[in-house]
Amino acid sequence: MITDTALGDAVLVLDQNGRVLQANGHAEAIFGRPSLEIVGLSERELFGIPAGPLAVGASQSGERVLNRGAGYSVVIEYSLISVDIGPSPLRLAILRDITARKSAERVHEARARVTELLAGADSVREVISQVLETICLNLGWDVGELWWLKEEGDGLRRLENWHRPELDLKKFGRFGTEWMTSEFMGLPDRAFSSRQLVCVDGDSDYTGIGVAEGEQPDRLCSAIAFPIHVDGGVHGVIQVLAFHRRRRGEHESRFLQDLGELIGQLVERKEAQQEASERLRLMRELIDSTEAAIYAKSREGRYLLLNRRAVDILHLDRDYAIGKTDFELFPEKFAALLSKVDQSVWDQDEDIELEELVPFEDGPHTFLSLKFLLRDATRKPYALCGISTDVTRMKDLENRLRDAQRLEAIGQLAAGVAHEINTPTQYVSDNTRFLEDAFRDLTVFTRKSKELIAAVQKGVVSPELTQEVVSTMERADVDFLQEEIPLALRQSLDGLERVATIVRAMKEFSHPGKEKTLVDLNRSIESTITVTRNEWKYVADVVTDFDASLPLVFCTPTDFNQAILNMIVNAAHAIGDVGNGSENKGVITIRTRSVGEWVEVTVEDTGVGIPEENQSKVFEPFFTTKEVGRGTGQGLSIVHRVVTRQHGGTISLTSEVGRGTTFVVRLPLAVSKVLAEAPR
Repeated sequence: MITDTALGDAVLVLDQNGRVLQANGHAEAIFGRPSLEIVGLSERELFGIPAGPLAVGASQSGERVLNRGAGYSVVIEYSLISVDIGPSPLRLAILRDITARKSAERVHEARARVTELLAGADSVREVISQVLETICLNLGWDVGELWWLKEEGDGLRRLENWHRPELDLKKFGRFGTEWMTSEFMGLPDRAFSSRQLVCVDGDSDYTGIGVAEGEQPDRLCSAIAFPIHVDGGVHGVIQVLAFHRRRRGEHESRFLQDLGELIGQLVERKEAQQEASERLRLMRELIDSTEAAIYAKSREGRYLLLNRRAVDILHLDRDYAIGKTDFELFPEKFAALLSKVDQSVWDQDEDIELEELVPFEDGPHTFLSLKFLLRDATRKPYALCGISTDVTRMKDLENRLRDAQRLEAIGQLAAGVAHEINTPTQYVSDNTRFLEDAFRDLTVFTRKSKELIAAVQKGVVSPELTQEVVSTMERADVDFLQEEIPLALRQSLDGLERVATIVRAMKEFSHPGKEKTLVDLNRSIESTITVTRNEWKYVADVVTDFDASLPLVFCTPTDFNQAILNMIVNAAHAIGDVGNGSENKGVITIRTRSVGEWVEVTVEDTGVGIPEENQSKVFEPFFTTKEVGRGTGQGLSIVHRVVTRQHGGTISLTSEVGRGTTFVVRLPLAVSKVLAEAPR
C-alpha cells in the first residue's frame, strides 16, 4: 500500500503494460478523480505517455500538460522507474504538480520581455501590441486590449488589441454579447473607476493555465482588467480575456499590477522628455532669437554652445566651432585676449562685466559683455557663459544724451554765469568810463601846461596864463586822479582776471572730449565750483580741502565734471531747504584724498539730510523728493552711472535728517588690467 509524501507528490504503481494498479491520495488531487477511477487506466489515458518497453532499473522523466476536463489543465513533472519486486517487474510513477512554478517562470519571462520593450520604447502605442502579445502568450490569455482615456476626458476608448491567431473571433460577432456574459461587460470601466485590478475568474478553486488540447472556445470564461496610473491619476486600462477557465496566481496578479505602473512610468517619462524637449526647443529658439551673442565654454576653453548672433558676429560655422578653442578659430593675438579674460573669470570665481570693441564692415561696434560661471547642483563650476550685447547705438545715444545734459546744465547755469561775469564786467566798465573822463580832464590840463612851458621859454609868462593853468588843474583835480587812477586800473585788472577765470572754468567744464584721459581732479572740481557759484553763493560757502599730491586719474573729464556739478547743486538745494537765510549760510565741504589704489572725493553738506527710507532710492532714475519743476530725479542717477558703470568706481552716502549728507565717490587709480587689455 503506497502512502502520500510530504512533498505532495502523486505516486502510481503500474504493471509492465502501463496500467495503474495503485494510486495515493495526491494522485486524486492532480487528476481530479478518485483513486478507484484511476486504477485500471493506462499511462496514455492518464497523461499521454505511451507505455513503451522500460528495462528493470531504467527510468524516464519529463513534463506534461494534463487535461482535467472542462477546459482545465495542469503541468506535471513525472519520473517513471522500472523495479523488480514480486513475481513480475512493476513501474513506479512519481508525479509533481509544477503548475505554480511554471506560471511563475512564465510571469518572470513576461516581466523581463515587457520591461525590455518599455525601456526601449518612445511611446506606449509603439510597443503595446507586442506587450499584449507577450502577456497573452506567456500567461495563457487569448485576447489583450488597451483602453485609453478619451481626449475629452468623458470615458475610455479601445486603442489597440491582440488575439491568438488560431482564434476566429468573427464567428463570435467580434466583441459581441453572444460570447460575453453580463459579468464581463464594462470591465475596463470598472477598473478605471475603482483604480485597481478587477477580474472575473472561471473557477475560484482552480489555478491552471493554458487551453486544453482539442478544446474549442465557445464563450468567455476569465478576464482581468488593470489600471495604468499616470501622474497620480488613471489614464488607461489593459484588459486580457480567456475562453478557457483559469485563475490568476499571486505572481501574475503582482506582475499585472506592476505592469500598470511600468506603463504609467513610461508615459510619465516620455511626457517629461517631451516637455523637456519642448522646453529645450523653446530655449534654443529664444537664445537664437535674441540680439545678444550667447556662448558657453568648457573649463578647457572649448565651445559648448553658440547662438545665431554669436556665430554671425564671430563669422563662424556653428557645427565646426563646437568643441574647438579660440586658438583653433581666431588669430593668436585675439584668441589670447579672449582667453585671458576667460581665465580671469575662472581665477576670480566671480562675474566680470566689460566693454569690447569688435570690428564690423561699418566700423567698430561696442559690445557690453557679461561673463560668469555655470554651476552644477553642488555649486561646482563646470562652464563659462558669456552674453555680449551690441550697445553701439545705445552708447551713441548715451553720448548724445550726455551732451544734451551737459548743454542743459550749461543752459541752467547760464544766467548765474552771466551774473557772475556781469559783476566784474560792470566795475571794469565803470572804471573805464572814469578813466575816460579823467583822461579828458588831464588832456585839457596838459595842453594848458604846455602853453605855460612855451611862455616860460620865451620869457613872456602872463599872470592870466598862470591863472588858467591853475584853474585847469583845480578842475581836473589832479591829486584825486593820481590816487584813483591806479586803483581803477587795479580793479579793472582784477575784474578781467575774474572774467577770464569764469570763462576758463566754463571751457574746462564743457570740454567736448568723450575719451578717457588722465585728469587733475582738483582742477576739475575747482572749475566746477566756479561755474556753479551762482547756485550756492547765496545759501552756502564752499570749503575745499584738496590733496595737493593727488595723482592723475584715468577718467572722462566731461562726465566727471557733470557728476561733481550734480552733487554741488544737490548740496546747495539741500542747504537752501533748511531756510537759514544769507546771514547764516550752510557749508559745502569738498575733499580729495588718495586711499590705497583709489582716489576718494567727498562732498559734504549741512542741508536737511535724507530720511533713511529714501537713502536706498536716491540713485534710482526719476526719484526725487523735490517739488514739481525743481527736480527731475536724474541728477544723482547720472552721478551713479558715471561713477560705477563708466569708471568702475563706487559711490556711497551717509545722512542724518537735520544735520546733512555726505557723498563719498571712489575712483580706481589704475586702469583694470582686464579693461586695459580687452580688444578695442
